[in-house]
Amino acid sequence: FMAEFAEQVDAYLPFNKLTESFVLGGDLLPEPSHKYFCGIDQSGLSGKDRFALAVAHREDKEVIVDVVRAWDTKNGRQIITEAKGIARDYGIDAVTVDRYAGGWIAEAFQSVGLEVKTRESLPNVYQNFKSLLLAGCLRLPDVRSLRDGLARTQAYYGRNNSLSISHERSAAGHADEADACVTAVWCASSKQQGGYFSGVLT
Repeated sequence: FMAEFAEQVDAYLPFNKLTESFVLGGDLLPEPSHKYFCGIDQSGLSGKDRFALAVAHREDKEVIVDVVRAWDTKNGRQIITEAKGIARDYGIDAVTVDRYAGGWIAEAFQSVGLEVKTRESLPNVYQNFKSLLLAGCLRLPDVRSLRDGLARTQAYYGRNNSLSISHERSAAGHADEADACVTAVWCASSKQQGGYFSGVLT
């Protein structure tokens, strides 16, 4: 039929490397010697998507994800209050969200004293995550929904070889914890320049 395929779809993260990285049994307690970073995957509090949060820190050449949370509730005030509590426990004064975050997210976090930063594009933060994964520099909590979300991450390559990231939807949502996790890893692995994060494990 003279068909021409414009995209190629692949599983993005190697399963064996992912399996090796899930070495933590649960939350890690905060330690004063570490600097912690918080990544958010916000939802519009409608539909099946969940509001997710992850906390990560860096130790030498490793990035450790200390906490992963997701909320099923649509009560925005409850979510922000609990997220603020986690941030307080880990000495975090800013959260990083994606560039499509709705205005209410910034206002809600700022109202509880947290600065809101915008991360790089989803392909960029996943490329950073994959680089660290392949190098054996990640330690992740063995949370089933996080494991499933990362395993269901797909890469779409367009005609100009541009990368897009997508996730298959499941009963647990749209890989919300995975996106929060890679955002926190991006922040923890990058050096801060002028209030923004850039680079990988520098």
